[in-house]
Amino acid sequence: MVIKQVKCRGIKKLLQLYIDDALTFGEKEIVEGHLKECSTCRAELKSLSSMVKMVESLPEISPPPDFMEKVMSKISQIKR
Repeated sequence: MVIKQVKCRGIKKLLQLYIDDALTFGEKEIVEGHLKECSTCRAELKSLSSMVKMVESLPEISPPPDFMEKVMSKISQIKR
C-alpha cells in the first residue's frame, strides 16, 4: 500500500503535464499505465481536466489602458 501511495504521489505531479500534452513518450506511457490501474488517480485527472475546461471557458478580459503604467510606477516606488 505504501508503494502505491508513493507512486500515486509521483503520478499526480505529472497529471497537469499529461493534460497539457507536455510529457515525453515514456512519461506518458507510465502515466497511462498507472491510470488504467488506479481509480484514485483517474478521479484526480478527471477533476483537473474539469477545472482546465472551466478556466478555458472563461471570457478573456483586457486590462485597463493605464494598467502597465500603474504597475511600472509601483515597481519604481518599491525599488526606491
